[in-house]
Amino acid sequence: MKYNVIYRSLFLCMLYTMCFFTSCRGEEVEKVIKFSFEDFDTIRISSVQVYNETYNVPLFTPLSIKVVSDSLIVILDSKLEEHFLTIVNTKNANVSYALGKGNGSEEALYIRNMYKKNDYVICYDKSGKVLSVKIDPKTLKSNIQRLTKLRTEAMFVCPTSDNGYLEESETCRYSRTDSQGNKLDEVGVFPVQKTPSGVAPVNAVFPVSMGLSPNLNYIVSANQFWNKIELYDGIGSYKKILSGPMEDDSDIQKRELPFGHIFVTNPSYLVFQDVCVQNEGFMVGYIGLDRRKVSKDKGALLKGFNRIMTFDVSGKPLKMAEFDHYIQCFDYNTKTKELFCVVEIDSEYKIIKYVINQAKDVFLE
Repeated sequence: MKYNVIYRSLFLCMLYTMCFFTSCRGEEVEKVIKFSFEDFDTIRISSVQVYNETYNVPLFTPLSIKVVSDSLIVILDSKLEEHFLTIVNTKNANVSYALGKGNGSEEALYIRNMYKKNDYVICYDKSGKVLSVKIDPKTLKSNIQRLTKLRTEAMFVCPTSDNGYLEESETCRYSRTDSQGNKLDEVGVFPVQKTPSGVAPVNAVFPVSMGLSPNLNYIVSANQFWNKIELYDGIGSYKKILSGPMEDDSDIQKRELPFGHIFVTNPSYLVFQDVCVQNEGFMVGYIGLDRRKVSKDKGALLKGFNRIMTFDVSGKPLKMAEFDHYIQCFDYNTKTKELFCVVEIDSEYKIIKYVINQAKDVFLE
């Protein structure tokens, strides 16, 4: 039930370091910003005057939640019996389901990523299909359209400002495609260039949570296993890397197996999980676990995160919310100041809505 969680670690001291990376286009870049916990204004949610409401919606393996309007939220749940998406009207608590499981043109085999764009969500299926799901807020009926088809091997895909996509590349960080899935070029920067073993970075050990801002100006890519957040413009051109407070001593190792080989990280960390990208800034869930230190407590690896960090569009730390419970995924409505979180309560997943009433505690204006 809890295996949808992966963890990530954060942030540290707001000073520039002359750390050089090479982008996929060959230019050297040096914008690596370090930050620490002390750079944030910390908010403890348990002590903040918030109004919270719990929605009793059956959830099994929630992977992502998106606020698509002031009255609609969509949850990606991989273990629903017949569908992938749970739709909730937050005004009247009505529930509906969308995106059936199957091989049909409006169905999916397994949704790897869900992104918000305008007032609808975009889903990437492991078959390579990219589907848009638009929902009528009154009837909760969905209109599903196939937008394009990408490579089936990609583990993460993000829409871009020119109606194209960034997808995991076979030879570089990301491949940039047009709206029809045709490859345009390769972009991006691996957050680690050199390792002690000399193994070149590969996307297999750099899974991310990604998001595009509503105004299409920038993309955030938060690494799950590495202490790095990548910032790009709306079409994937590199801007900078943020480096958090955890250790940066992981190595990439290639392990031969009877059926081939795999790449692993050693030591292994769980750092960031889930992102919410807004015009005013972005938010990331922070775990910050060294897996060696919790190897005997398997449950500790599966809880989720209890900190959410916010940054402005330039990557400057703003606020860090500390919760008295663990979160699986979240999204934030800057208009209503409502934070929607999927949490586990008494071995069941619940949706909790927080309304931040005090201006000083608002995450993003």
